[in-house]
Amino acid sequence: MGQKLYDYFLRAEKLGSSAARMKLVMLVSITTGQAQELPDSPELIKKFETAMKKIEESFPQKAN
Repeated sequence: MGQKLYDYFLRAEKLGSSAARMKLVMLVSITTGQAQELPDSPELIKKFETAMKKIEESFPQKAN
């Protein structure tokens, strides 16, 4: 459960270290631990995708 959601935290970490990971937590209101426990529902995946777009804008040097 929650592997896709957890993977978003790994992506954020690659983009901008702990700062990007914390921004993801703030944007989705879900911690890394909670992400591992929650189901990878379409609604949550959409929420994380939207947040990741904002993070990629904040940390453009490593996006893509």
